[in-house]
Amino acid sequence: MVDTWRQEMLLEMALVKALMDFPHDPEADAMHKCMAENLIYEAADQGVIGQRLVMEVMLNRLEAGYTPEDVCGMVYAPYQFSWTSTPQEKRRAYTEAEMLQAYQVVYSYLYQDEDQVEYLLPRNTKHYLNVVSAKDLSWYDPDKVVYEYKDHQFLVLD
Repeated sequence: MVDTWRQEMLLEMALVKALMDFPHDPEADAMHKCMAENLIYEAADQGVIGQRLVMEVMLNRLEAGYTPEDVCGMVYAPYQFSWTSTPQEKRRAYTEAEMLQAYQVVYSYLYQDEDQVEYLLPRNTKHYLNVVSAKDLSWYDPDKVVYEYKDHQFLVLD
Protein backbone atom coordinates (compact mmCIF):
# COMPACT_ATOMS: atom_id res chain seq x y z
CA MET A 1 0.00 0.00 0.00
CA VAL A 2 1.05 3.62 -0.54
CA ASP A 3 3.25 5.09 2.19
CA THR A 4 2.71 2.15 4.56
CA TRP A 5 5.87 2.99 6.47
CA ARG A 6 4.52 6.45 7.18
CA GLN A 7 1.35 5.03 8.71
CA GLU A 8 3.48 3.11 11.18
CA MET A 9 4.80 6.41 12.51
CA LEU A 10 1.39 7.28 13.96
CA LEU A 11 0.70 6.84 17.65
CA GLU A 12 -0.50 3.40 18.70
CA MET A 13 -4.29 3.07 18.80
CA ALA A 14 -4.27 2.00 22.47
CA LEU A 15 -2.59 5.27 23.41
CA VAL A 16 -5.06 7.22 21.27
CA LYS A 17 -8.00 5.54 23.00
CA ALA A 18 -6.51 6.29 26.43
CA LEU A 19 -6.03 9.96 25.52
CA MET A 20 -9.62 10.19 24.28
CA ASP A 21 -11.05 8.51 27.38
CA PHE A 22 -9.23 10.72 29.89
CA PRO A 23 -9.68 14.35 28.85
CA HIS A 24 -7.63 16.90 30.77
CA ASP A 25 -8.22 20.29 29.28
CA PRO A 26 -11.64 21.32 27.93
CA GLU A 27 -10.10 23.80 25.46
CA ALA A 28 -7.70 21.19 24.08
CA ASP A 29 -10.48 18.60 23.96
CA ALA A 30 -12.64 20.98 21.87
CA MET A 31 -9.71 21.63 19.53
CA HIS A 32 -9.08 17.91 19.10
CA LYS A 33 -12.75 17.28 18.35
CA CYS A 34 -12.92 20.06 15.72
CA MET A 35 -9.84 18.69 14.01
CA ALA A 36 -11.02 15.07 14.15
CA GLU A 37 -14.46 15.91 12.79
CA ASN A 38 -12.87 17.88 9.99
CA LEU A 39 -10.71 14.89 9.08
CA ILE A 40 -13.75 12.62 9.09
CA TYR A 41 -16.01 14.84 7.01
CA GLU A 42 -13.28 15.91 4.59
CA ALA A 43 -11.41 12.63 4.16
CA ALA A 44 -12.94 9.60 5.90
CA ASP A 45 -13.14 7.84 2.55
CA GLN A 46 -9.51 8.74 1.79
CA GLY A 47 -7.95 6.61 4.56
CA VAL A 48 -5.09 7.63 6.80
CA ILE A 49 -3.13 9.31 4.02
CA GLY A 50 -6.09 11.50 3.01
CA GLN A 51 -6.70 12.46 6.62
CA ARG A 52 -3.04 13.29 7.10
CA LEU A 53 -3.16 15.58 4.07
CA VAL A 54 -6.19 17.44 5.45
CA MET A 55 -4.49 17.69 8.85
CA GLU A 56 -1.43 19.23 7.26
CA VAL A 57 -3.54 21.81 5.43
CA MET A 58 -5.23 22.74 8.74
CA LEU A 59 -1.88 23.10 10.52
CA ASN A 60 -0.40 25.07 7.63
CA ARG A 61 -3.34 27.48 7.69
CA LEU A 62 -3.04 27.96 11.44
CA GLU A 63 0.72 28.47 11.32
CA ALA A 64 0.35 31.07 8.56
CA GLY A 65 -2.35 32.97 10.46
CA TYR A 66 -4.53 32.37 7.44
CA THR A 67 -7.76 32.03 9.38
CA PRO A 68 -9.19 32.84 12.84
CA GLU A 69 -6.98 32.45 15.87
CA ASP A 70 -8.13 29.00 17.00
CA VAL A 71 -8.74 25.63 15.37
CA CYS A 72 -12.52 25.56 15.71
CA GLY A 73 -12.76 29.11 14.39
CA MET A 74 -10.66 28.08 11.41
CA VAL A 75 -12.64 24.91 10.71
CA TYR A 76 -16.00 26.68 10.88
CA ALA A 77 -14.98 29.92 9.14
CA PRO A 78 -17.06 30.46 5.99
CA TYR A 79 -15.76 28.75 2.86
CA GLN A 80 -12.93 26.92 4.62
CA PHE A 81 -14.31 23.38 4.62
CA SER A 82 -17.40 22.45 2.64
CA TRP A 83 -19.00 20.12 5.19
CA THR A 84 -19.51 22.94 7.70
CA SER A 85 -22.19 24.48 5.48
CA THR A 86 -24.35 21.37 5.95
CA PRO A 87 -26.64 21.73 9.00
CA GLN A 88 -25.57 19.42 11.82
CA GLU A 89 -28.79 17.39 11.72
CA LYS A 90 -28.15 16.59 8.04
CA ARG A 91 -24.53 15.44 8.45
CA ARG A 92 -23.94 11.74 8.30
CA ALA A 93 -23.23 9.93 11.53
CA TYR A 94 -19.66 8.75 11.77
CA THR A 95 -18.51 5.50 13.29
CA GLU A 96 -16.33 5.01 16.35
CA ALA A 97 -13.66 3.51 14.10
CA GLU A 98 -13.66 6.67 11.95
CA MET A 99 -13.36 8.80 15.06
CA LEU A 100 -10.51 6.70 16.46
CA GLN A 101 -8.58 6.92 13.20
CA ALA A 102 -9.11 10.68 13.00
CA TYR A 103 -7.94 11.17 16.60
CA GLN A 104 -4.92 9.00 15.85
CA VAL A 105 -3.92 11.41 13.09
CA VAL A 106 -4.67 14.49 15.22
CA TYR A 107 -2.71 13.31 18.26
CA SER A 108 0.18 12.09 16.12
CA TYR A 109 0.66 15.47 14.47
CA LEU A 110 0.13 17.48 17.63
CA TYR A 111 2.03 15.44 20.19
CA GLN A 112 4.83 13.55 18.50
CA ASP A 113 8.17 15.08 17.70
CA GLU A 114 8.21 16.74 14.29
CA ASP A 115 10.74 14.26 12.96
CA GLN A 116 8.48 11.32 13.85
CA VAL A 117 5.61 12.38 11.58
CA GLU A 118 7.00 13.41 8.25
CA TYR A 119 4.90 15.94 6.36
CA LEU A 120 3.59 14.80 2.99
CA LEU A 121 2.91 18.34 1.73
CA PRO A 122 5.04 21.47 1.51
CA ARG A 123 4.43 23.67 4.57
CA ASN A 124 2.90 26.42 2.45
CA THR A 125 0.11 24.19 1.11
CA LYS A 126 -3.09 25.74 2.43
CA HIS A 127 -5.66 24.80 -0.22
CA TYR A 128 -7.18 21.70 -1.74
CA LEU A 129 -10.25 20.69 -3.62
CA ASN A 130 -12.06 17.61 -4.78
CA VAL A 131 -11.71 17.86 -8.52
CA VAL A 132 -14.79 15.69 -9.05
CA SER A 133 -17.28 17.57 -6.88
CA ALA A 134 -15.97 21.15 -6.64
CA LYS A 135 -18.62 23.72 -7.52
CA ASP A 136 -16.51 26.88 -7.46
CA LEU A 137 -13.33 26.70 -9.50
CA SER A 138 -12.84 30.47 -9.75
CA TRP A 139 -9.77 30.31 -7.48
CA TYR A 140 -8.36 27.07 -8.92
CA ASP A 141 -5.04 27.19 -10.78
CA PRO A 142 -3.84 23.80 -12.06
CA ASP A 143 -0.28 25.15 -12.27
CA LYS A 144 -0.25 25.51 -8.46
CA VAL A 145 -1.01 21.82 -7.74
CA VAL A 146 1.79 20.30 -5.65
CA TYR A 147 0.23 16.97 -4.69
CA GLU A 148 -2.61 14.77 -5.85
CA TYR A 149 -4.29 12.05 -3.84
CA LYS A 150 -7.36 10.22 -5.09
CA ASP A 151 -9.89 12.92 -6.11
CA HIS A 152 -8.11 15.74 -4.28
CA GLN A 153 -5.55 18.21 -5.53
CA PHE A 154 -3.44 20.21 -3.08
CA LEU A 155 -2.31 23.67 -4.09
CA VAL A 156 0.16 26.34 -3.08
CA LEU A 157 -1.36 29.71 -3.86
CA ASP A 158 0.44 32.98 -3.19
